[in-house]
Amino acid sequence: MHRSRPSEMSSHPHTIDNGAGERLTFLGIRSGEEGDYLEARNSVSPGSGPPMHVHHLQEEVLTVERGTMGWQRLGEEEHLARSGESASFGPGEAPSVLERRRCTS
Repeated sequence: MHRSRPSEMSSHPHTIDNGAGERLTFLGIRSGEEGDYLEARNSVSPGSGPPMHVHHLQEEVLTVERGTMGWQRLGEEEHLARSGESASFGPGEAPSVLERRRCTS
């Protein structure tokens, strides 16, 4: 199995629209204090969001630019992040890191 390195990935920006109210745009590889990372922008219609998932090898940090975002870790209460607030999920954190996520304007 060949694993692509960031430089081998498709050109950026690259947008995926899931047809259910979520649009994810990968903006490109960036360098920061802790190393390289993939920057993306996610636009979610009210009541929509990605399915439950986990990233086994990387951290996921979500910052709300506009509206609100509901998120939940398995076995915990739901949290609500507002504009300017962030939620962070470590590599491999919980089998269903995001139980649901929604944004409202």
